[in-house]
Amino acid sequence: MAISTILYTYKDLIDHLVNYSGGVGHAATLPRIKFAVQQAYRNLVNYHEWKYLYRNLVILTNAPYDTGTVAYDHTGGTYERQLTLTIGTWPTWAEQGHVRIDGEFYEVESRKSSSVVTLRENSNPGQDVASGETYTLYQSRYTLPADFRKTYSGVLQSQAGPLRYVPPDQWHFDERYFHSQGTVQTWTVMGSPNDPGRMSLYFAPYPGTATTIAFLYQRLSRPMKYDGTGSAES
Repeated sequence: MAISTILYTYKDLIDHLVNYSGGVGHAATLPRIKFAVQQAYRNLVNYHEWKYLYRNLVILTNAPYDTGTVAYDHTGGTYERQLTLTIGTWPTWAEQGHVRIDGEFYEVESRKSSSVVTLRENSNPGQDVASGETYTLYQSRYTLPADFRKTYSGVLQSQAGPLRYVPPDQWHFDERYFHSQGTVQTWTVMGSPNDPGRMSLYFAPYPGTATTIAFLYQRLSRPMKYDGTGSAES
């Protein structure tokens, strides 16, 4: 037996509510009607774990980088809070990374060139560091897709068994006080400091080698855009 499926557009739903209300005060009530449709759509999406919204996510991690030595110029250089590499080339992913200098943890703000990065205003040595200092640049944070809603335990493709979720405060502690590299064991989700409005996965220990981690995540529903009133909504 064939099943008939009727698909309604954003405009169809608005027209239905306009007709349902008798068309009275159309211009005045239209914003409320559009809000009601959008709210109903959000409620429908959140009502059930729709399998249609599941997606695979594969993350390729980067190995730490520690070629050469560094010098840090806190102020007065070409850039403020400038960290200069004496030998080698900063990886293209450097601005997504963290750097450890003399056992301290700092966050990279921006990669300015192959030999220069800047550190964040609230995460730096606070004074100059002379040339010749050893360091380790590593990446424990990986930006999630723009349509990310929530995720489930990831797995290392090199071993069986899921990674373990930890709350953000636990990851924060592990990152700063254990600061070890090796095989990833735990993960959490927090906002991305480099991409406003985006979320990131954070791993611990930070990956000691380039490896592959697979996640299953639930994406956001596609926004309704065309409302039939001559405007497009995001």
